[in-house]
Amino acid sequence: MRWKKLLLLLLIIGIIFYLTTCAKKVTPKPNTTFIGDIEISEKASTGTISFKILGDGSLITSISITLTDVKANGFSAGSITQRNDTSFSITEGNIDASISAIGDIKGRFTSPTKANGTIHLLLEVLNVTYDLGTWNWSASTD
Repeated sequence: MRWKKLLLLLLIIGIIFYLTTCAKKVTPKPNTTFIGDIEISEKASTGTISFKILGDGSLITSISITLTDVKANGFSAGSITQRNDTSFSITEGNIDASISAIGDIKGRFTSPTKANGTIHLLLEVLNVTYDLGTWNWSASTD
């Protein structure tokens, strides 16, 4: 009876090892642009995220955020676009970057043409930073 439990334990350990080390990592489609929605409420009526994938699919650049009907901490605007052309790496299909004038973005590519995650938006207007909170986003290729 003990050998059956040991065999089951070894099988579970093997499955966990496979899933954490051998499972396929998603690489985004190279030289494409991802565009999608930010599920923002209370602070703006709509939000859009876009970014470009460079080279072999290991770099993101030209990330931009567009918000419409912004209402945040005493500030309002019809439409604002924040853009940053800094490149940052994609590690094993994951996005994790702090981007000046935009905020912190985290996410994962779920396929070569789809990604999703969260973004903590920091809107900079006339040298004042407005914290808009953390929101979900999803994007896909054109």
